[in-house]
Amino acid sequence: HGASVITDISDIKQQGNHCRFPAICLPRSASLSLGASNGGPSMTMKVIGTGVGRTGTNSLKLALNQLGFGPCHHMEEVLHHMPVQVPLWSAAVHGRADWRAIFKGYPSAVDWPTAGFFRELYQAYPTAKFVLTHRNPESWTDSFDNTIYKLLAARDQA
Repeated sequence: HGASVITDISDIKQQGNHCRFPAICLPRSASLSLGASNGGPSMTMKVIGTGVGRTGTNSLKLALNQLGFGPCHHMEEVLHHMPVQVPLWSAAVHGRADWRAIFKGYPSAVDWPTAGFFRELYQAYPTAKFVLTHRNPESWTDSFDNTIYKLLAARDQA
């Protein structure tokens, strides 16, 4: 795994339009939408992770919590608070993001779906530090296939 601190949003290069697992990828139009948040952020986000799952996001979350930048929002928060989080993220996908509500009580955020909105989050939180976690594509694919993909496949068969 690796991590890079992004000092300027232009440092993040788009890796093309290909998505191996389209069921969990945002539509291109959603990831490029720069809609303003409703009411603006109520808490300053200090650190925002731009890496997707299986790139060390949980380790980054734990480190941020330990370093005093927590609690850190992670995909686990979406799963643990689905009645609140899912409608908020659904609105974000449709260009109606309310970052204040999504990240209420969190000074940092990592993992999906946060990573899919790095452009919008840069607009909302220009003073935040952005951290890109990454790993070798083959290693990432193997890890994804053996974890997240298996969970999604099992859910679809249930």
